Amino acid sequence: MYVKWIETWTQKHPGWQHWFWTLHDIRQLIARHYPDHLTLYDSYESSVFRADAGRYFILHRYGGVYVDLDMEAVRPMDAWTWYSPCLVSEENYEHVFVIREQKSTNVMNGFIAAAPAHPFLDSVSPVRLKSESKSSKLGLKNLDVNFRWTCVKFRNATLFIQ
Repeated sequence: MYVKWIETWTQKHPGWQHWFWTLHDIRQLIARHYPDHLTLYDSYESSVFRADAGRYFILHRYGGVYVDLDMEAVRPMDAWTWYSPCLVSEENYEHVFVIREQKSTNVMNGFIAAAPAHPFLDSVSPVRLKSESKSSKLGLKNLDVNFRWTCVKFRNATLFIQ
């Protein structure tokens, strides 16, 4: 099932490098480039938490476009990624307000595009945990994104372009 969606990214972006990261690869990245965060990463009870944290480390180090396996590329994104150093999407209405019954929206972590070490990544990722309590885990629970954004509709979600 996921193969079909993965192939849409390679088809729509033939000039891009496509990397598939495993939890082992992510752990090696953290051990090599972010060793102060390895104990915290290893302490996550679930592989889902490690995968969630891993995307921020990958983007912080290398930049690029992170997409979950269940994301489909419906058109090439070259123009957006060429001119925009950071692209994120707002979580859709149903997930935030209906299913989770949250009071405010949040950034969806299934799609993030950013230049290496972009300030947005520093504001939401475990890479900045030096100034946070270790018990906050990812530091994403009460994320208040106070950036200046230009909004563009992307499929059924709002895409924010800084």
